[in-house]
Amino acid sequence: MLPARLLLNGSELKEGTWHPAAVELSAHVLVDLEFHRNQWFVPAGRTLHVFQDWAVAMGYHGAVQLTDRHVSKKKAVAACNQRSSNMQRRCSRLLVKFGLTTAVGGKSPAADLYYAAVAVLIEAGMVSKWVRRRDLRKGYCNTDAGGEPYRDPLWQLKLKCTSLWVPDADDIDADAAMTRPRPTDPHSGLRVEHQLEVLRRIRAAGIDSLPMPDWAVHRDHGVLADVADKLRHANPPIATKLQAEIVTLVEIATGRVTTDDAILPDTRLLELVHGSDSLPEEAGLSLIHI
Repeated sequence: MLPARLLLNGSELKEGTWHPAAVELSAHVLVDLEFHRNQWFVPAGRTLHVFQDWAVAMGYHGAVQLTDRHVSKKKAVAACNQRSSNMQRRCSRLLVKFGLTTAVGGKSPAADLYYAAVAVLIEAGMVSKWVRRRDLRKGYCNTDAGGEPYRDPLWQLKLKCTSLWVPDADDIDADAAMTRPRPTDPHSGLRVEHQLEVLRRIRAAGIDSLPMPDWAVHRDHGVLADVADKLRHANPPIATKLQAEIVTLVEIATGRVTTDDAILPDTRLLELVHGSDSLPEEAGLSLIHI
């Protein structure tokens, strides 16, 4: 079995194209990004050529993360919020038009479609590749005043696990994109989008809490153990503590996570090898990882 690092860069999540719904929406997103940028910022230098993550977040969520000096601009705030509300409705209508509402699934399929359109613009060089997805829903992941909103550097890979990504361009107009099974991590047995959420939490737990997917990070045992323990209480469930440990060890084995004290004793590692009686069928580490 290949290490997860290779799996995530494999053909299933790399070769393909975004769904026509995302491509159609991208033209409208581009217009709105231009509106929001001109409303709040005079572009100069490198910001003149690509849109930044704050404009992307504003395009769907509205003016909810403005600084105090901007909040006084009542008309501009109202215009931004109206524009973002229109975008949310447009996303919902497109989901219905293409029959994707149920196929995309998740808590926020309309937001998923919006960010898939953003991914189209990233590939076209119109939006910064450093954009991280922000989730600014009320009460979700520390969105109180002064708090840092949820940010996800792995959002594109997660979307490629849904029907918004078509691995085979020949099937782009067929029902295959809506019916194909979602990819599974061969080591932990998790669906890949859940594996990616484990990786996001590992990366968000350190002082360098906003690294991009290909950047290496350093995490000690205490941080990793805390992540695995919190995953047990996630709602809806994401991964068991055992599955989180396997995902973490694969990351260490493939070099994307370095550590001083998080490698388990040999006896425990052998219990996590593929084929062990303590693991579900088809799950576990390979001998290469050990």
